[in-house]
Amino acid sequence: MKLGLLTNCLGPCTIGEAEAVAIDLGLDCLEIGPSVQLDAEAFRAVMDRGKIRIASLIYCRNLLSSNESARAEFRAETERRIRFCMDNGVPQMTLTTGVQPEKTLEENIALFKDYFEPLCAEAAAKHVRLSYEFCPTMGALAAGPYQWRKLFAAAPIANFGLNYDPSHLVWEMIDYLAPIAEFAPKIFSVHVKDTVVLPEKLKEHGCLRLVHEPNVDGDAYWWKHRVPGDGEIRWPEFFGELRKAGFDGVATIELEDPAYSGSREKQLEGARKAIRYLDSIGVRG
Repeated sequence: MKLGLLTNCLGPCTIGEAEAVAIDLGLDCLEIGPSVQLDAEAFRAVMDRGKIRIASLIYCRNLLSSNESARAEFRAETERRIRFCMDNGVPQMTLTTGVQPEKTLEENIALFKDYFEPLCAEAAAKHVRLSYEFCPTMGALAAGPYQWRKLFAAAPIANFGLNYDPSHLVWEMIDYLAPIAEFAPKIFSVHVKDTVVLPEKLKEHGCLRLVHEPNVDGDAYWWKHRVPGDGEIRWPEFFGELRKAGFDGVATIELEDPAYSGSREKQLEGARKAIRYLDSIGVRG
């Protein structure tokens, strides 16, 4: 496997700056978030140097939003980024599906097919895959294996698969190991961040408050994200299951640990800690 970094932790920067950080950290690749300027010439220069691979772009918005103007804006930007991948040799675009919560799963899947089938076909012509970030808070119609099964059965699109992030499954109370074997052919990429469940918060707030009050302050969250190794996930077992399933792609560190926030320096401290831990368990072995 290759080890990468999602650039959101760096804030606004150029691809050259992100490349320099990745080289300094000893990483293999980058996933490029929306705060990095899409400069085709600069991207090609990074690719030509060959020191850091650009594994993916990422842009996650509700592409099925019932708000017409928001939906149009999100789709236009998503399509711009997919075409950037197509024109510049970036092999993957990571995105979410979107969802209309008032509609059924089947109705949302129908909306998904209407928009995504032609989009995926266009991307496939240039060998670009679309990898699905299933974080429920980002506008995802399928947040776990039951819905994935239905989505992939209704829309068997070869270049549409999962960006498998176990950290979301932890707070969804879903087994993060069991789905790997079943969905192995659809696991295109992996996000690496941990989650810790906070029993004292559950005692006070329960697990439903964020569903009914989506704008509630952060004090009600019964989980927090952590750097890998500082949470609930059994990473050696997780990567063992991925290897057993034949996955040999990119594992991208996504930094959302509040203990390593507030500045780029703190974020990079978290990145170094994550890299040390992941190398200690042989992720790149």
